[in-house]
Amino acid sequence: MRLLLPLGLLALLGLLVLLIIYLIKPSYQNKPISSTYIWRESLKYRKKQKTDSIFRNLLIILCQILTIVLAAFILSMPLVQIYSADDLDQNILVIDGSANMRAASNGSTRFERAVSQAREFAEESIGRNVPVSIILAGEQASYVVTEESSFEAVEEGLATAQCSYAAGDIEGAMRLADALTEKSNAQVYYYTGTEYRNAGDINVIDVSSENDWNACILDVRAESVDNYYSFYVDVAVYGSSKYLDISLAVNGTNDGEETVTAQSRTNCTDGETITVKFPDLGVYRFEDAAVSIRVDDGTVDSFESDDTFYLYGGKKETIRIQYASSLQNNFFTGALLVLQSTYADRWDIELSMPTEAEEIAMSGYDFYIFEHSMPSAMPTDGVVFLVNPSTVPRGLNISLGGNISGDFTMTGGVVNPIMNYIDATAITATIYRPITTAEGFETLMYCESDSVFTVRNDEDMKAAILTLNLNTSNLAMLYQFPTMIVNMFDYFIPQTIQDNVFDVGEEIAIQARGTDVKVVCGQSETAVQVPATVSMSMPGSYTITQVLATGRRAEADFYVKIASSESNLNRIEDEIPGASLIEKPEDIESDIYLWLAVALFAVLFLERFLQAREKI
Repeated sequence: MRLLLPLGLLALLGLLVLLIIYLIKPSYQNKPISSTYIWRESLKYRKKQKTDSIFRNLLIILCQILTIVLAAFILSMPLVQIYSADDLDQNILVIDGSANMRAASNGSTRFERAVSQAREFAEESIGRNVPVSIILAGEQASYVVTEESSFEAVEEGLATAQCSYAAGDIEGAMRLADALTEKSNAQVYYYTGTEYRNAGDINVIDVSSENDWNACILDVRAESVDNYYSFYVDVAVYGSSKYLDISLAVNGTNDGEETVTAQSRTNCTDGETITVKFPDLGVYRFEDAAVSIRVDDGTVDSFESDDTFYLYGGKKETIRIQYASSLQNNFFTGALLVLQSTYADRWDIELSMPTEAEEIAMSGYDFYIFEHSMPSAMPTDGVVFLVNPSTVPRGLNISLGGNISGDFTMTGGVVNPIMNYIDATAITATIYRPITTAEGFETLMYCESDSVFTVRNDEDMKAAILTLNLNTSNLAMLYQFPTMIVNMFDYFIPQTIQDNVFDVGEEIAIQARGTDVKVVCGQSETAVQVPATVSMSMPGSYTITQVLATGRRAEADFYVKIASSESNLNRIEDEIPGASLIEKPEDIESDIYLWLAVALFAVLFLERFLQAREKI
């Protein structure tokens, strides 16, 4: 029992007052008096009741003492423990499965030590008849076993637990632990190699070693200056200070098979990031760049997965555009030059602008633009944009009405990325030609409720038709015209991936303009339905392949690396993610005011009853 207000026991001083009252209370004395018959009879009655009176008086005194004691306890606000924190329903063990747990020293990794210690604790807990639940905080948190009382089942579950190469889902693991603590009284133990300043109510078991240290490559990048690349390598050493030898090999340079190599040596103090620059290598195009590090004194660090790095993106894909028009529009030419400049870091855009019919190609281009004069048939190996078509090419399932003259303002159609940042109501025209039927197309812009701009983007056809004459419309003079062209290329020819370097577990958005899209790593191939978002669970080099309409297989390479935060084996975090969800088991107490009050009422009632009986 625990008293919230111990000063309430001062009320027990009432016992002293009660004692004083009884000490100063006058007692009866025997005095001789004249006797009568009635007096003698009363004496006989008194003698019979003398024993009962003594017992009743003792009960009255006891009731008065109990009244004072009960009142004192009520004032002191007592709490009685009804459940002890030591009476656990289960123990919850969370094992960190982050990449840094792969760091090895003294013949074992951090993860192996965590599993071993968790196994020993589970055996001891089950031996005390306290079941265990085990959660693995890997790339995605998951249960290994839940509320298990069989040690054999625990061993079997731990045998399948694998450490990831990603940052562990610690917060997700704590949510899983919280779901278990909501229905049971449980302690949470977290096995990790990371130090936390505030662990909350979680018991952290440190499985790191004082011998852990790591030399690593944090990042590699290539920057083009005056059309030539300089390479930058970020390196660091954690847990020690070392001299590092950095080796760079740039493969497939300048459209050839030549490999350009370079080396550098740098001193890394513990925890400091050093950027090493490799300039003036004479490289303006490359297939890939491989970087590796070696400790100068020949020692091997605890974590080797971040000692190499591959960089891609030094060779841009060529996009061929043909703009064919008998009367070429300078506004169109300007918009294409804007496109060429906008995507200079993504594509090498080659422009062809034939004016004579015999010079116009019907194959071999990624994007065809025809203005005024139309081809007899639709090209089948690229995107086709028809502007102010005079006739309908074969293979295009649309029909056109006749020219309509007047003063017209456009209105918007369906929501489509091509119309991003474009206000249709700002576009006017004096002549337009309505698209009367367009099978499989969607209308992006109307004029007088007639379709004038429509697109189709599927495996069978990638085409856009604009039936406005740029010479009789203000569209070509608006900033929205080059915006429309850029949007069109983003829509029809999306960049396969937005970067060439990703962390393990990081989401990668894949888009494609071809078919048979696959992610290739070594001998492994995985088919992908685009658009898609994927993540890689292993570090290494990957290639996304796709078959274009021309039959050519296009490739996009990227590298997946260990997250830089995981390379720092000695990092200190402020708090465990999700730790606030976990509450440490506590003693459960309840007040007994009601019961004390009932007892006090009963004692008072008994005391008054005895007092009344004494007067009878």
